[in-house]
Parts: sequence; structure tokens; C-alpha cells
Amino acid sequence: AVEDSIVQGGWPSPTALDVDPRFEDAAGGDLSLQPTSPAIDRASGQGVAPNELDVARRHRAVDVAGVPNLGGSSVDLGAIEFTSAIGENDGCAPVPNSPGVAGRIAAVGSRWVQFNDLALRASRLPADQFALLLNGETVGFTPNAGGRDGNLCLGGLLGRHNATVQLSDAAGEVLFSVDLGAIPFPSALVAVAPGDTFVFQVWHRDGTVSAPRSNFTEARSIRFQ
Repeated sequence: AVEDSIVQGGWPSPTALDVDPRFEDAAGGDLSLQPTSPAIDRASGQGVAPNELDVARRHRAVDVAGVPNLGGSSVDLGAIEFTSAIGENDGCAPVPNSPGVAGRIAAVGSRWVQFNDLALRASRLPADQFALLLNGETVGFTPNAGGRDGNLCLGGLLGRHNATVQLSDAAGEVLFSVDLGAIPFPSALVAVAPGDTFVFQVWHRDGTVSAPRSNFTEARSIRFQ
């Protein structure tokens, strides 16, 4: 039997829909759901574990406000659960790096402290360069901090995730896993509590051994739940 599905042309099942799923870009391979997708909160949720993740590392059981749970649960139809973006750009403009583009940062996983599965993905970096995740208490703005090319967008006490320093890949990307029970600050590791806000940014090398330079990505502010 076909259950909890969207089937083009229809199927004789009360839980099989014949509708446009409204993917973000199906032709381009992006099967994430648009905010108006009829697949949101439409699955029964049977067999879904409480902390189960989808193929994009998003939690399955995330209830979208304002959308009725027509399938009997908060689980979506499809491979990728719909969630709004985690955090927001803090408005501190990054400076283009050597490839001529500004580095970006995005959050994946979850902002819910109980799940402790947040990760930060830096992209549009120069390839094969060291990258370091930073965090701050507030948004800030220090142009050319420490003689670097970019802008430090963190304020208050700053922390460095020294244990997860890594090289950007050939596509200029790095993924940092974040332990919400141990956010580094100068005097101690801090456990995130629901309601806390932290700001994250990535510093990266942007040069050669003979001409060392460095830069920063944009920053992302996240309020945890």
C-alpha cells in the first residue's frame, strides 16, 4: 500500500495526495519544501523516532506554527523536513576574499538545546585553507580586526573552537559540529540554555605561506530554544 505520500496522478489511498509538493527547485535537485508546501505536517509520523533526522540533518518532528497537523503529527511528507532558517545574518557585511566572493555561514541541524545537534557550515571560502569557528555574546563590528582583511562581527566575550580547526574542501566549504554543552569562552566552557543567544562567525586563511592573509565570513546570530 502507498501511504503518507504525494503521487503524481493519484493513488487509491486516503493518505496519498495528488498535488504539487512545491519543492524549492526540483529540477536543480533541491527537494526541500517551500513554506506553502502541502506536504508540511501532513505525515502520520508512524515509525519516526523522537530524535530522528532527515537526509539534511533536520529533525523530523518539528511542528510548523500555523499549519494544522492534517496527517496526525508534525512530520512532513518527503525526504527533507521543512524548517525555517536557523538564526539570522547579523547585518555585519563581510569583505570579499581572494576568490572574489564574501564568505557565508549557515546553520544546520536544530536550534533546540535538548537535541544538541547544531552545526555551522561555512561556504564560499578559498579552497584548502585553515578555518576556525568563533563565537561571541553579541553582534559587533571591528573592521580589519588584528590586521586581517575582513570584519570581525562579534561582540562581548569571544570564544575560539580550537578543537575543530580544519581545512576547507575543494568547494570552499567547512562543516563545524557544535557541542551546545561546551561553548568556549576565555575563562570557561558554557552550556547553552533555552533562550540564550550566541553569534557565530568563521575566520579563515586566505593566502600562501609566502603571503599569509586571512579573512572572516559573515556572522549568524542564533537564539536557542
